[in-house]
Amino acid sequence: MRKALLIYLHCKGEPGISLALGFVKAYADADEEIRKTWSLDILHMCRNTDLQEVVAAIEGSGADLVGFSCYSWNIQVVQDVVSHLSPETRPLVVLGGVEVTPEPQRVLRACDNVDVVVSGEGEETFAALLRGLGEDFKAPVLKDLSGIEGLAWRSGRAIRVNPPRPPIADLSTIPSPYLNGSFGDTVTKVPMVPLESTRGCPFSCTYCFEHRGFKKVRAFPLDRVKEEVAHLVGLGVTQIEFYDTNVNYNKKRSLELFQFLGSLKRRARFCFEIMAELLDEEQIQAIAALEFFVEVGLQSTNPRALKAVKRTLNKEKFEANMLSLMNASIYRPCSYSPLRGVMIDLMGGIPRDSLSDVLESLDYTIGLVPSRIGFYVLKILPGTKLFDEARKYRCKYDPKNNHIITSTSTLSTQDVQDLVNLKDAIDTAYNKIHAVRTLGWMAGELQMQPSHVVLEIGRHMGRAGRHWDEYAMKDLAAVLVNICKERGNEQAAKKVGSKLMAETMLNLLQNVKEKRRSFIGRTIFNLGHRFLKSFWGLPPLPETPRRRAAS
Repeated sequence: MRKALLIYLHCKGEPGISLALGFVKAYADADEEIRKTWSLDILHMCRNTDLQEVVAAIEGSGADLVGFSCYSWNIQVVQDVVSHLSPETRPLVVLGGVEVTPEPQRVLRACDNVDVVVSGEGEETFAALLRGLGEDFKAPVLKDLSGIEGLAWRSGRAIRVNPPRPPIADLSTIPSPYLNGSFGDTVTKVPMVPLESTRGCPFSCTYCFEHRGFKKVRAFPLDRVKEEVAHLVGLGVTQIEFYDTNVNYNKKRSLELFQFLGSLKRRARFCFEIMAELLDEEQIQAIAALEFFVEVGLQSTNPRALKAVKRTLNKEKFEANMLSLMNASIYRPCSYSPLRGVMIDLMGGIPRDSLSDVLESLDYTIGLVPSRIGFYVLKILPGTKLFDEARKYRCKYDPKNNHIITSTSTLSTQDVQDLVNLKDAIDTAYNKIHAVRTLGWMAGELQMQPSHVVLEIGRHMGRAGRHWDEYAMKDLAAVLVNICKERGNEQAAKKVGSKLMAETMLNLLQNVKEKRRSFIGRTIFNLGHRFLKSFWGLPPLPETPRRRAAS
């Protein structure tokens, strides 16, 4: 019996479980021929794990084949691990995933210890590879694999690339890794479990890889998705994240899904990515009835930038639906819910976006007051159209640092550094400490836009050289005091600490309301809110764009 070890090196804070590898294992285990020859195990490790520990785990497993799921955030670590495997005794090394799919020849040339690259969806291709290798192969010598679609492989000293494999038309042919037990008891040991109900994307954003090979949206049977959710919740899983690019792309299907989730007797939190403009009142009410975390892509409010990356925005619909969803849920009137509610995504560095354009988009987003703001500096990912157009927009990027841009035609290297600092400031002041009311009050006192206050926080943090996660409320208060003093406003410097303290107290009361979803919980929150507002100078929430325009 041959053994294959599938490895995912995940980021700290990720779910810590690879759905992609679960599908690969489930599909292979369903094949009788493969079951007679191969046993498959999955190993999850943090990418920050000591390199020698990962190597030792591979060498100690007795695996004949080791496969890695590769993304921009772990490819460097994967290559380091593979290069440290002993050439004499190493197993066959197979890489797959979106990071290696676009340029498999480059991957094979870059690392001599990589033998095979699986491009595109891996279930059918990896199963065909296992059948093709058979029981008598000896790593790293390969048989002729030219008949297997979707592979790039070494044939002696030559690198051969087979024709691509088309996407799997019928997703029901892929067994569920949860219902067939592919993960063992791992699902009960991780903080969040990923789930996929659809694949593909109907949109054409040029910075994204998803739509290029999988333009048509394909769906797993909804009854199976419901069965998976019920099974996981029955095991005691408390958080499930849907990996669909837009879970509400089909209104009828998504409404049925949301209503099913709301019918479950055991409480769990569900995370989705949605398209804001596709929401309607029925969907909003169904989502608001859940314990939910919704991620919504805005990216930019600059029409020229959105056009450059083939992205659309109906601002009126976006704003109306976001406000309706937030106001319908338990997460208002305090917007503090860092792991619940609504997160609006912004992307800094889109072609034709200047630093001032990014700050304008941030002001718009702060005015909506979501629970979180997801801020990302643009990556030029291989396989995307933007990767092909990088020269057109003079996009320079670092392939060894997650493909993150270093400059563009509208952003200098210093501007990009400001974006990096801005991300740290948003993660600290908005997402972690959630000083949104304080930021709005401070902006008014200093006659600045809130985004410029956040930018100043980021610059202070950049000069201090501390990681954003090390900042507590008192550290942020010190930064805010310094900014007020630098702007010559001593009165604001004296008051800003108490404003931040009052908002922190309100955030704690919001936690009480969310944990005790009862009349008592709501009453405690309302009384505390009234006290902080009347006697402790709690600032109001920033105004929404619509209210600002009307006033």
